[in-house]
Amino acid sequence: MQPQSFTMIGAGSVATHFARALCQAGLRPVQVYSRTHASAQALAEQLGATPVTDLSAVDDTADIYVVALSDNAIPPTAQLLCPQHNGKLFVHTSGSVPLSVFKGVASRCGVLYPLQTLSRQRSISMSQVPLFVEAVGDDTRNTLFCLAENMGARQVEYASSEQRRKLHLSAVFAANFTNHCYHIAQQLMQKDGYDFSLLRPLIHETANKINILTPAEAQTGPASRNDTDTMQRHLHMLADSPKLQHIYTMLSDNIQALRMHADKPVPTAE
Repeated sequence: MQPQSFTMIGAGSVATHFARALCQAGLRPVQVYSRTHASAQALAEQLGATPVTDLSAVDDTADIYVVALSDNAIPPTAQLLCPQHNGKLFVHTSGSVPLSVFKGVASRCGVLYPLQTLSRQRSISMSQVPLFVEAVGDDTRNTLFCLAENMGARQVEYASSEQRRKLHLSAVFAANFTNHCYHIAQQLMQKDGYDFSLLRPLIHETANKINILTPAEAQTGPASRNDTDTMQRHLHMLADSPKLQHIYTMLSDNIQALRMHADKPVPTAE
């Protein structure tokens, strides 16, 4: 049987997006838990739910409890919360936390991991969010697959805890580290009196190329073409920031190493 109501454990970016999607799927919001009253109340007001700031105040009336917290907060929360609601369905949304976090405390449990960057300030359709499911038992697994589809996800796949960790690692490189490079670029632009918006067309085109090219094919720049003179000039310009010099050198070295590996001829059978 599909869940008809939910309680959200967490009130951050992932919790906000999941809560909205669950409401659109027809589930009734019951409560929103957060350690801070302002966060719990802000999301609860959007949903028409009740805010709570104490795990002991989370009631037993919801069908599914979605734990959307930071990775290090999930284990202690599961240990405290799950035994109070025996038989209820518990789900977490983390890429790095294994399903075994619920072992011994929740008989019905699973994972719904969104492979997408989510921010409260930006609305995104769940149709653009690949969801990866893991669960204890076929019934729970089927329930979560159906729930994910009802939330609007067009791509729903199974992933074990180990597979999910690898997906999350790849996502950190593709999104988090890339965004950090945007931040570095913004600081360099501002230092010389330029607005970061000048880089947006470049960023958009770089991202769009990945729709038709592999990352290896799309790679450009001085390191890719082994332009050592330009690379040395760039390093000289970063002389006041050894950390940025290190990042520049490390990334350039890796681009060149991957390029050399890609250019090596494939051995043929004699």
